[in-house]
Amino acid sequence: MVDEFMVCVDRIIIATTCFGESESVVNGREISLLTNNDVANLSVENNSREMTSGGEGCSKGSVIRECRICQEEDEENDMEAPCACNGTLKFAHRKCIQRWCNKKGDITCEICNKVFSPNYTLPPARSNPDVMAIDIR
Repeated sequence: MVDEFMVCVDRIIIATTCFGESESVVNGREISLLTNNDVANLSVENNSREMTSGGEGCSKGSVIRECRICQEEDEENDMEAPCACNGTLKFAHRKCIQRWCNKKGDITCEICNKVFSPNYTLPPARSNPDVMAIDIR
């Protein structure tokens, strides 16, 4: 079963304009119709409840951040802030940063010019292909 549903708020019609009163009877049951203000209050309450509980499948108090390299979202405690960058560029996965360092051959952040820390390593130096001798027979 579905626990959540969406309501298109742009097209909600005030109950009094349709039925002339705020309550209606359907199949012998009395149903109270929502006004736009009721829907707005309901959505604000639901949003605040989701934010405090952390949402479905998340532990309480965890903050979701986006990795600046792979753009995947993960919990803040699974990410690192390896340099002096801040804001949305502050967090990245350790594996992503190490892969980026290996690719560019440097452990310095190109945004803030600080050395990544702690314990990021450089790949072994590559030999120059012009210097290598090739035996052609």
